[in-house]
Amino acid sequence: MPEVLRTLGYIFFFYSNDHLPIHIHVKGKGGSARYDLEPEIKLTDSKGLKTKELKQIEKLISQRRGQLVAAWHQYFKEKN
Repeated sequence: MPEVLRTLGYIFFFYSNDHLPIHIHVKGKGGSARYDLEPEIKLTDSKGLKTKELKQIEKLISQRRGQLVAAWHQYFKEKN
């Protein structure tokens, strides 16, 4: 489980066998979520996180989208 970022109590990661579209998984104290990163940032799954938390996570993703997408490309390029 490659971890990309840890901030404000959230862990941003992807699974080593993940698939397209490019996306990021997020774990927090109360639950988890998944966001597509391309072609746009979009919440695709959520369990146990409040709306306020999801908005905060989406803001963090928006601010660091380039870093998250680059980490995806780097990991999966090196893996293949």
